[in-house]
Amino acid sequence: MNRGWDRQYGGFFYSLDPNKQPIDHDNNYWVVAEALSASALFARRTGQAEFKEWYGNVLAYASKNFMDHQHGGWYKLLNRENQK
Repeated sequence: MNRGWDRQYGGFFYSLDPNKQPIDHDNNYWVVAEALSASALFARRTGQAEFKEWYGNVLAYASKNFMDHQHGGWYKLLNRENQK
């Protein structure tokens, strides 16, 4: 999660090259949803604060950028700057 998280705009890089540099800068909803689920699972199983913090950060990011609070559901794809 540390390697894939976009520290400038939030979200996760979809693909990294062999040198760990981003290839695709768009944000896919399912990558965020899987990170949310994984961080919740690891937080519960390990009790480690790091995973609880990741869960909170990813949830806040998803709520702010991906979740359509007016109509329900999530937007499928955002650009790096989190625009639809």
